[in-house]
Amino acid sequence: MASQTVRFEYDRERNILFVEDDFDITTPEQADRFVAIYREQFERIGRPVHVVARIDGLFIGEQVSGYYGERSRPLSQRWKLNFARYGSTATGRMGVKAMAHKAEFDAAVYRTREEAVAAVLSGGA
Repeated sequence: MASQTVRFEYDRERNILFVEDDFDITTPEQADRFVAIYREQFERIGRPVHVVARIDGLFIGEQVSGYYGERSRPLSQRWKLNFARYGSTATGRMGVKAMAHKAEFDAAVYRTREEAVAAVLSGGA
């Protein structure tokens, strides 16, 4: 079971918010909480940022993927310049890609943090 936490590290020089998700989203309430955690962090920074997220600990259930997409889309549009995900397992990367497709999000998922950083800084994410 996930710890239901999100860990943030902000690189002010490159304007990149690094994120580690350890969150299971299987209910609308969990989706709302997850989105609220991100919103609070974005508001603390106070400007749009590049986001690089490690997704190995993230699970979004199929039954809430549409709801999650609806709730997170406005947040993404307001606060994210570019967004890339990375994960160490092929299963995790495929799961996030499938969920993103169902939630009508573009999903750039890379194998390493370095690949994800290069993608957001080049604008290719």
